[in-house]
Formats: sequence, C-alpha cells, structure tokens
Amino acid sequence: DLIKKSKAYHVLQYWVTVALRWFWMLKPSRACLLPKKLQTFIKFLGVEMEKILIFTVGSQTYALDAACISEIRGKIQPTPLPGSPKEILGIINIRGKIFPVIDLGVRLSSDVVGEKKVIIIIKNEEKSIGILVDNVSDIEDSSKFTLQNLPSTTPNNIQNLVTAIMSEGDRMIFFLEAEKIISEIA
Repeated sequence: DLIKKSKAYHVLQYWVTVALRWFWMLKPSRACLLPKKLQTFIKFLGVEMEKILIFTVGSQTYALDAACISEIRGKIQPTPLPGSPKEILGIINIRGKIFPVIDLGVRLSSDVVGEKKVIIIIKNEEKSIGILVDNVSDIEDSSKFTLQNLPSTTPNNIQNLVTAIMSEGDRMIFFLEAEKIISEIA
C-alpha cells in the first residue's frame, strides 16, 4: 500500500499507460500478446487492459475489440438495397446517420441459423456499419484469454475476417477484426 502512494509508482503507472496505448495503436486488439508477467505487473499498477465484446452467431462465439463499437441496438428492420449481395440486409437510419447492415452469419457461412436479435454498430476512422448477430453476451478483459493462430485448414471466408482464436480453458472464441469487416463491405 505504501508503494502505491509513492510518486515513483505514479510516474511508472503513467509511462506504462502511455507505452500500452502506443502498443495498441500499432497493433490494436493485441493485449493478449503481452507476456503473462507483464500483464500481471500492469494489473498491479492499476492500468486498464483492453476490453472485448463477446457475442454469438449460430453456434459459434465471436469477439470484437470493444473500442471499435459505437453502439449496440435491438434488431431494426433494414431497408433492402436492390441488387446487393445476400449478406447485405440493407440500410438503417439511426439518429440521421445511414448504416449498411450485414448478416454476419451469412458472411461467415454459418450453417446453424439462430434468431438474430442484435445489431452491433462497428466503426473505424472513416466508416461505420451494422452487423446482425444472435445475441451479445458480455464485455470482458482481453488479458484473461490466450491468443492462438488459426489452424491452416480454416476456410478462406473465415480467415479473411477472423484474426485469431482466443481461449480460456475449454472456451474458444473467434476474434474478428472490425477493420477487415468494414473494408470488405464499405
């Protein structure tokens, strides 16, 4: 407790925070890549780790960097766009802004059809889109997961959007890169 009150502790906490923000700017959504000892040290300093949003599509669990999410909405019926690919459901209007909406299950070729109830609005520096998912389950600290590469047998349509597999015990979550989803559609 005495250590946490010292000026050196606060200076160290500040510089670790600055370094982590720089690290995340260069490689967003990679807090899991930090060694466990460094993650423990960062938690000791009280520096916030990156959060991820966990959701389901069909029988699979996916995650996105929570920083790329602008809002989560209940299902809104999109206005169809004639001639658009089958994964693009149409467009929605939220507070005067128009967003395209894609069915993530169709885009990922999910053969299990669930009841899609939630639209997640994801953004990058230039564009925003909505992705339709079955449900949103939680927001968690990314540091509790182990990051693993996709197996070489992963189909191309999955490899184009999924960056890695996050695991915690028997639980496996496919980590999606919002930037890849947006660049494919927008």
